Amino acid sequence: MVVVVILGVLTLIFAPRLEPIMAGRGVNGARAGFTNLYNLARTYAVQLRGTATVEIVGGRAVATVTSGGATRSIGGAVAFDSTFRVTATANPTSITIQPTGLVTVGLPFELVLVRSGVADTVRITGYGRIE
Repeated sequence: MVVVVILGVLTLIFAPRLEPIMAGRGVNGARAGFTNLYNLARTYAVQLRGTATVEIVGGRAVATVTSGGATRSIGGAVAFDSTFRVTATANPTSITIQPTGLVTVGLPFELVLVRSGVADTVRITGYGRIE
């Protein structure tokens, strides 16, 4: 009984401190997932000499590449809401990457990731550079 009471007190003390840590990890994971997907889309656009598009749709980031008249998905979707429990807001909601690897449509792009008061912003500016 004493052990249960001690564990309960420790849980009450440490539980509020864990949420900011978990929120930070969720936001960082979502940022890394989006950055990896974006870089993969740029690579596919150059290698296949096609046009790649990265879109934020319904709490997910998806990427496609169009080459030789065919469109296909790139990698897996990054599910901000279900995987990282992060709210993602993008302005504009999509960017287009040319076969040269340069982004010419949808700049400046800004993706805001928020979870429990922890936030981070991914900006894509000037020819597709990530900040």
